[in-house]
Amino acid sequence: MLNDNDLRKVHDKMLYILDEFVKICDKNNLKYWLDAGTLLGAVRHSGFIPWDDDIDVGMHYEDYCKFIEIAKKELPSDLFLQIKETDPHCRNYFAKIRDNRSRIIETSEKDGEKYHQGIFLDIFPYVNIKEAKIDKFLLLKHLFVKVYVKTLLRKILPRFLNIFGSLLIFFFSRETISKLFIGEMYSDSIDGYFVFDIQVPYNRSKFVCKKDIFPLDNLSFCGKSYSVPNNYDKYLRFIYGSYMEIPPEDKRVSHSSKVVFL
Repeated sequence: MLNDNDLRKVHDKMLYILDEFVKICDKNNLKYWLDAGTLLGAVRHSGFIPWDDDIDVGMHYEDYCKFIEIAKKELPSDLFLQIKETDPHCRNYFAKIRDNRSRIIETSEKDGEKYHQGIFLDIFPYVNIKEAKIDKFLLLKHLFVKVYVKTLLRKILPRFLNIFGSLLIFFFSRETISKLFIGEMYSDSIDGYFVFDIQVPYNRSKFVCKKDIFPLDNLSFCGKSYSVPNNYDKYLRFIYGSYMEIPPEDKRVSHSSKVVFL
C-alpha cells in the first residue's frame, strides 16, 4: 500500500494525465465521463477517494476508437498510449494512458514486467448491447451473478443459483435474458443499454442504461469541472449499492504496492 506522500504525488500525476486526455476530447468533440471509482470520488469526496490510486473514464465505443487514432499523434511526449498495438506485452483489453516518468506496481503484478508500468488512466469503451459480441452463455451467467445473486440473493444458495441461472441459456434468447435480468434494475428496451465489453472478461464488465449517461452533466473533481453521467446517483447505486457509506478502515486500501518516480 502506498504511503500518503506517494499517494499525493500519484494523484497529481493522474490529474495531469486526465487533463491531457480531456484536452484531446474537447478539441475533437469527443464525449467522455468520469467512471467507476473516479466518479464515486467526484460525488462523495469532490475529488479522489483518499486511498484510491487509479483514475477511470468511460467513452462510447465510436468516440473511443476516434480517440485512439488521434491520441497516437496528439499525446505529449511524456505520456504513452498503451494498447496492444503499441505495447504487445500489455495485459489490458482497453486503452490506458501511461506516464513515461514513473512506474507504479499494482498488487496483482510484479515490478519489472515487460509492459509499460507508468502511472495510468483507464479508458473504458462502452458499446450498445446489441452490437457487443457477447457469448449468450457468459452473458446470462454474468447477469445472473451480478444482478440476482449480488444484489438480491447474495446470501441464499449462491452456488445453486449460479448453476441454475447458467442452465437457463438453453431456453431463452439473448433479448429475453437481457430483459429478464437487466430488467431487475432498469425497465427500458434492450437498445437502451451500454455494456463495457470489448473482449473484457465478464466478471469485469458492467451494464448501464444509456439515458442515465446522456446527456452528460458536470461535477467538480479536485477543483475542476469534468463530464459525468447525468443520473450518476442511479449509475453509482447500480455499481456500488449504498455508495455514500465510507467503508471501514481495513477496506480503505490502494490497488498498488509501490511507485517509483523516474
